Amino acid sequence: MHKKAWALIGGGVTIGALLTGCGGVHPSSTDPNLNGVAPVSTGTTPDPGLSPTTDSALRLGKQDLKLSLVVKSKKCYGSAGCSIEADVKVDMTEAGLIVLKRGEHSYDVTYKISRLEDGDQVGTVTLESDGTYQTSSEFMSTTSKNVTPKIDVVSVTRNGI
Repeated sequence: MHKKAWALIGGGVTIGALLTGCGGVHPSSTDPNLNGVAPVSTGTTPDPGLSPTTDSALRLGKQDLKLSLVVKSKKCYGSAGCSIEADVKVDMTEAGLIVLKRGEHSYDVTYKISRLEDGDQVGTVTLESDGTYQTSSEFMSTTSKNVTPKIDVVSVTRNGI
């Protein structure tokens, strides 16, 4: 297992659009944890019993993540294809970073690796609330040296509910 830290992608992202897809943004923020980023308004009055860590609007989603494969080794066998060993790398949007840092929950990110000789391969990586994650190497085979495996996020599930 390898312990890794996330990387930030897409600087200057519109926070309101990524977190809720609608609603407006408050003109100012008094929450020091947001580093000057205004909180998102969902258009409803918040329940006083909800905190930022339990509010369903503050959940990490598929749109907040980008996965990639980092090839550790690759051996090709002419027209027979290639054997590949790769690690999953997790990058996050600015909005995803804010959600993760505000919460106390870890998230399971299920992914699918496609374009493989034996069909799709499914796995899961857990993002901790401090932004670290652990992954083990993925082993796969392609039908040709010209085929590049593709990785996509299937689902994001918050743990500890």
